[in-house]
Amino acid sequence: MAAPVSAVVRSADDGAVLATDVPDYSGPLEQELRVVRSQPQQAWHAVTRDATGHNVSGAAYSFRPSGSGDLHRLGGIHHLEVLPGYRRRGLATALLSATARAAGEAGAVDLTLNATPQGYEFFSRRGFTLLGRGRTYVLPL
Repeated sequence: MAAPVSAVVRSADDGAVLATDVPDYSGPLEQELRVVRSQPQQAWHAVTRDATGHNVSGAAYSFRPSGSGDLHRLGGIHHLEVLPGYRRRGLATALLSATARAAGEAGAVDLTLNATPQGYEFFSRRGFTLLGRGRTYVLPL
């Protein structure tokens, strides 16, 4: 699916915070954060937390790779997830907006993502259009 950055960025991100370090993460989740710490920065990670501020309730990544030739204005959204007990509260929209804004500020004009069947409706309502079914597009960082 694809959408212009301008279609997904909201005026307020309602609790989604960009983070390069998430103390709650360990193992593979912590290792995955290495991509947001690399230089030049090409990826961003956002989290939301529960009302107490102690527990991560959702997370997402965005990227805008440098040196990608004809795709230099293209960014993407990756691994957007809100834990089941926190869904339908606007957190996914906040995560999408915060990560899209970061990619846009780095020069992305359009965003792509691979949507699950469950995510298709959510992303469609937020300006994304279908590029094709059964295709996965990968742009390594």
